[in-house]
Amino acid sequence: MTEMLDAAWREVEGIADDRQWEHLADLSRGTHPAEALAVCPRLGERLREPTGDRAYERLARLLLGAHVCHRVPGTQKPFTEHLRRPARN
Repeated sequence: MTEMLDAAWREVEGIADDRQWEHLADLSRGTHPAEALAVCPRLGERLREPTGDRAYERLARLLLGAHVCHRVPGTQKPFTEHLRRPARN
């Protein structure tokens, strides 16, 4: 599985849509946490405007996934502190 994920990360740039990026990040958290985390800001930015349950659920899932990625390098505490800071507009 790791070899397939390695290949996917090499080939995905420029051809994947948001759902494909999100799916690849979901599959890769344990083996490619840095790559999975890199997907989060772009997807999160696109979820800032829409409202409603579906948008909030996607954003919550994205944040939970990012939290899992921070487990591998042991950076959960700084990530949690970052989330607690007030947003800057």
